[in-house]
Amino acid sequence: MSANHTTLHSSGDEEPNHELYSAAVHKLVVLMNAGVFGFLQLSDLSAIGTNAVVSTSVMFETHRATFLCYWVLILIYAFLRIYEIKLRIVSFRMLVGHISHLFGALAALLLISVVSSIFSLIVVPLWLAWLFAVLYIAFRDVINLPANSLGGVDPPNQLVSV
Repeated sequence: MSANHTTLHSSGDEEPNHELYSAAVHKLVVLMNAGVFGFLQLSDLSAIGTNAVVSTSVMFETHRATFLCYWVLILIYAFLRIYEIKLRIVSFRMLVGHISHLFGALAALLLISVVSSIFSLIVVPLWLAWLFAVLYIAFRDVINLPANSLGGVDPPNQLVSV
């Protein structure tokens, strides 16, 4: 077995735990987006006494930029999710997975802002704290890759072995 092949797969429980975590977060993001779409439908049903078609078109016209940004974020989220599955290096897979979770949650926050802008303004600082914490941990893990992932050469002794 070559040294390069061993760096592609993590030994231990880190990879299966991250895959379970990532799958759970992706399910949560999908459920949040579906739930917010449900709330949007309920807000349209409350306008049935009036003209529901007019209220729906007015809602989409007033929040057109929000819905456009939502679909752009969902496309980025889907692209990163597919890229996460295809990556073989565990550290980069985890980094891309965390970034895709953040884009999915931000898309859900955009839809929540249509239903309740006050609630989304309260949740945005929590999302930003999550963003900084996750990216700090992920970049720290990527930057501090183990020495065996560099082809078995210790970084301080790299010039000596050349």
